[in-house]
Order: sequence, then structure tokens, then C-alpha cells
Amino acid sequence: MSGTEDGPTLRRGRQRLSTSETEREVEVSKELWVHETCATWSQGVYLGGNRVHGLQEAVADAAHLICCKCKLVGASLACITRGCSEKYHYLCAVEKGCHLDLENFSILCPKHKKPSARFS
Repeated sequence: MSGTEDGPTLRRGRQRLSTSETEREVEVSKELWVHETCATWSQGVYLGGNRVHGLQEAVADAAHLICCKCKLVGASLACITRGCSEKYHYLCAVEKGCHLDLENFSILCPKHKKPSARFS
């Protein structure tokens, strides 16, 4: 799999959702690595006991999803509004002004966030 500066890359057996060396990574299996923030905000990923569940599926899905801000693959966050197709990388969601719900780790895109919802 090839990648770009912000897109998915396969490097020495490690799957990464971006190439930023400054972001913290979390080892989730022998071969799969992702940024902690990306994993935390990806839909379907949760911690159960001492294991992270749903991460491999989230990485596989994100490898085909294009971010609506930067237009690169690897978008693992989706607006939770039914019928909305907006997908983002975590940093792109922040830069775009999405509402990040810290209680349930979900996002609302700028089109669907409530006017009273503060930027998180």
C-alpha cells in the first residue's frame, strides 16, 4: 500500500493513519499501529477489558475512505448524523470546526452541529 504525507502507509509491517512522527502511537497487535487519538475517535473502536476491539476493521475501512477536508484516504471519523457522508481525519475534523463530543467520542460535521455546540 502506498501513501502520502497524511494518508495511510504501510511501513515495516505497521499500519499508520498518518506519517506525523510527533503524534503518539499505540501498539494494538504485533503488526498494527495507529495514533492513539485516531483510534479513540474512530467509530466502532472500544476498550473491553485489556483489549482494543474493532480497530483492525476501522483501519481497513479508513484505508478506503476519503477525508472531505484534505481529500486524502485514511478518514476514520464520520459525522453521526443519519445520512451524512462527511468523513475526516482527526486533525482535519478539528481544523474544519466539527463538534467533538467528549462524552461519547462522536463528531458532528459543521453542517450538522448545533449552533450552541461549542468547538471541542
